[in-house]
Amino acid sequence: MADLLGDPTWPQLHPRPCTDTPWPGLQCELAPDDARHLRATRLHFGPDVATPPCRPGARLAAPVLLGLPHLKTLSLFGCFVVADC
Repeated sequence: MADLLGDPTWPQLHPRPCTDTPWPGLQCELAPDDARHLRATRLHFGPDVATPPCRPGARLAAPVLLGLPHLKTLSLFGCFVVADC
């Protein structure tokens, strides 16, 4: 998320994003095999998510997605654009 949001400190500031981060772009579900664990199942970045929106020129590397094996939905709006020079 740090690469999409442009904030390298985001993981340190929000070590438990499923429970301690009131961010509407993240949805988590209880693991069916262990109710003590939450899994990130939905990520949404865009201008409608006020804090923080996806930054222009964001990066999304394949290993990031491999680290989210339970992700069901990923929506990105207004990302990966380069401002005119």
